[in-house]
Amino acid sequence: MAEFGIDGGQLVVRLSTMEKVEAVHGDVSVPLSAVRSVMVSDPAIDAVHGWRVGTGIPGLVAVGTFRWDGKVTLAVCNGRAPGVVVDLDGERLDRLVVVTEDPAADVDRIRRAAHLGA
Repeated sequence: MAEFGIDGGQLVVRLSTMEKVEAVHGDVSVPLSAVRSVMVSDPAIDAVHGWRVGTGIPGLVAVGTFRWDGKVTLAVCNGRAPGVVVDLDGERLDRLVVVTEDPAADVDRIRRAAHLGA
C-alpha cells in the first residue's frame, strides 16, 4: 500500500513495487510549500477523473497518471476505500489521490508539515 512520508521540506509518496508497475510511475516527491490543501475523500477514487496512463477499472481501480480539464493527477486507489487528496500548486502534478492505511492521520501530519490550518 502506498504511503506518505515527510523528508526535509518534501512530501513523498512511496509506492509499492506492484503500484509502480500498475502506475507506470515511480515514487513522487514535491515540496511541502506546493501543498495548497489536503483532505480525506471517501471513497478516494471519486476524486479521480480523466484519461490515464496506468491501470484502471472505472469506479474500482485508478492507479497511474490521470489528465482532466488541464489538470494532472497521480492516483493510487485500489477499491473504494477512503484516501488522501492533496492539491498542489506550481508542480507538474496538480493533485495526489492516495489510499493509505490511516488517511485521517496522514491528512493531519501533512497539514502540520505544510503549515496549513485545519
